[in-house]
Amino acid sequence: VYMCELLEAASPFVGEVFSGIRISTRPDAIDREVLGLLARYSVRSIELGAQSMSDAVLRANSRGHTALDVERASVLIQDAGFSLGLQMMTGLYRSDEQSDLETAKRLAALRPDTMRVYPTVVLEGTRLAALYRAGMYHPQSLEQAVGLGAQLLEFFDGQGSSSKSREYMRVGELQNCISARLKEGAEYEGQEEAARAGIDFAALYQAYESLKSDEKGSRARTTKEGFLHGILLFLQKQGLIEYVEQDEMIKTTRKLDHFMDWNLLNQNHVKRIFKVLGVREDE
Repeated sequence: VYMCELLEAASPFVGEVFSGIRISTRPDAIDREVLGLLARYSVRSIELGAQSMSDAVLRANSRGHTALDVERASVLIQDAGFSLGLQMMTGLYRSDEQSDLETAKRLAALRPDTMRVYPTVVLEGTRLAALYRAGMYHPQSLEQAVGLGAQLLEFFDGQGSSSKSREYMRVGELQNCISARLKEGAEYEGQEEAARAGIDFAALYQAYESLKSDEKGSRARTTKEGFLHGILLFLQKQGLIEYVEQDEMIKTTRKLDHFMDWNLLNQNHVKRIFKVLGVREDE
């Protein structure tokens, strides 16, 4: 209930002030039902507080989730078309530099769009502070925290998958973007002028949303997934995108970047889109 109240408070500003909502949550709080709810409130990016990929470290710090929870939640988030962010903490209780580096490698393998790295800070009145006073926990020095942070920054910007994944876009994310952009166009106050100019967003939005959606990734033309799959195969054949089907990832090519300089959405192209969607002009 509280989550919905927060989303309700933010949603009126989406489309006017912000393009979408970014949230942070626990890995074990994610399931398909939650993701469906978040999508309805225009959440675009979800960050997970993974902190460590060592179950021993997670247990020692009473995190309440496992490394497997992080992996499962990451897959669900990406398959649903959200942008994935992962957070890790260095210098946790019962962790060391080698464990932190291993966490970085396992998180990078999940191909997040963003990564955040936080050094552990000891706060008065916490269990960690009690462990520190008892001599059972030795926090990183400033030099150690900065040195490891710099090493992780270089890793994620270089060998890490997060920097590479920013060049690609998940097909599910593209599908959500198409719906969002068509909806924005349909709700635009100047829709009548746009329609006279040859772009009837309301009709395009209605036609696109009339297609079914299949979580199993159906290739049938009557589904959004199948319709989009056909378009992506065509664009790839034309050399306009790179389409990695097994990973459901796409990347534009330089040819498409140049091609988009032209005015593509003229009346003839809109008619072609309607024809592909199976909609007659008089509908």
